[in-house]
This record gives sequence, C-alpha cells and structure tokens, in this order.
Amino acid sequence: MNHYKLKISYAGQNYFGWQIQKETELTIQGQLEKAFRLATGIKKFKTIGSGRTDAGVHALGQTVLIELSEILPEAAFLKGVNQQLPLDIKILSVEKVDSRFHPIFSAKEKTYQYMISKKPLSPFLRNYFLEYQKLMNIELLQKGASLFVGEHNFINYFCVGTEVNSTVREMFSVDVVEKRDFTFAGDQVSGDFVCLEFRGTGFLKQQVRLMVGVLLALNEGRVNLEDIQHSLSGPKNKHLAPVVPSMGLYLVDVVY
Repeated sequence: MNHYKLKISYAGQNYFGWQIQKETELTIQGQLEKAFRLATGIKKFKTIGSGRTDAGVHALGQTVLIELSEILPEAAFLKGVNQQLPLDIKILSVEKVDSRFHPIFSAKEKTYQYMISKKPLSPFLRNYFLEYQKLMNIELLQKGASLFVGEHNFINYFCVGTEVNSTVREMFSVDVVEKRDFTFAGDQVSGDFVCLEFRGTGFLKQQVRLMVGVLLALNEGRVNLEDIQHSLSGPKNKHLAPVVPSMGLYLVDVVY
C-alpha cells in the first residue's frame, strides 16, 4: 500500500462536518473522496482525518491520510483532485509517508482557534466569526483560560456521540488575544476580534466550544473562577454553559 499525507483547508458552513455519512454527500470527507475518484479513476482507497470537525467548523490545516495501492504524482492531488473539489475545500500540500504514520495516533499537538468579533459583522462574514458585542474583560478571560492548562479530566467539557477510552486530556496553552485582523489561509480580514487559542494533545467532541462557552459565561458573571476549577476536578456534573455556535471554530494545525 502507498500512503499520502494531505494538508487541507475548508470553510465548513456548507457541510455536515468532516465524517462521511450515508444520508448526505455534504461532508468534507465525502467531497474529498468523490473528487479523488473523479480525478484518478481509483475506486479502492481509504481516507482518515486527524479529527472529526463538526458541522459548520472550519479548518486551516486539517491532516488527511489516503491509503491506496497505486503510486500517484503530487500533481494528481494538487491539480487533479483540487479541480474536482468544491471551491470551499482545497488541498494545500501532499507528501508520501510510510505505513507507520497515522493522522490521529501520530499527532503530538493540535491547535484550535475560536474567533469572536466585538463589532457587528457584514452578511458576508457571519459564517466565520461569533458576533459578541458585550464588553469583554480580557484579563478575567485569561485567568479563566489559564485554569484549563495542564492535564485534566474534561468529562464536563464533552458531548456524547463519539466513543473514547478516556476523557483526560492535556492542554499545553490556552490564550486570549485581541486582534485587529485575522488571516484565512492567506486572505486577511480587518476588524475588532478576540482570538481564543487552544493547544493540546487532543480534544474531545465539542470540548473547545464548551470551554469557550464557559469563558463567555465567566465574562458575563454567570460562573466564577472557582466554578471552573471545580468542573475540572470534580466528578461528572453538568455543563457550566451551553456549547457556543460552530462558525467561529477553526482547526488551525496538527503537529507530528
């Protein structure tokens, strides 16, 4: 078998997440596999993504492994498959890897960002940021964010739907940064943004969106720092805050 590691980006608002589904072709994996068949004529192959991004979530650097018996040149992916993909999905790079590489189990670090706009958005940007016009206490948000750093049982930051052996994860850093511009894979948008960046070994289903929801609840006084500490040390209780909408979430990078 031959193994190819792809780095892809996509705008997720038109799709029901990464994972292929029987009910619809409108998933990132479904569109990638369809384009690969059309471009190459190959019917037997396997794709594995580094993470199952949910409906509406974007990616600047999703990693995908394609396993097949044939040997293909780089152009087959960067030209052939890209030409068959919808305009909101693109293969950025491709490299041949050996059979030991796995997009999930070989990953050492993942980075997600959640983008918030403090100003009203134009209709053309509403699918890419969470519009949030309440006054934001950045210092308080950073204090709350720092509580997530380290190894914790994130059972209270997990939505059922994906089987996992453990809900323990390690966060290397969680940062809250004000920004005047944001870059979409080379395209820059100016505004008044707050970026919440999460770096860790891996993430549970909707973990980032639940952490962002708790930080916004902290900002609004609906929870306090002690509540967050307890949620990371106590047994399963309940979510401190609702899951925030998917449109502000980006899978930025996966490090191997």
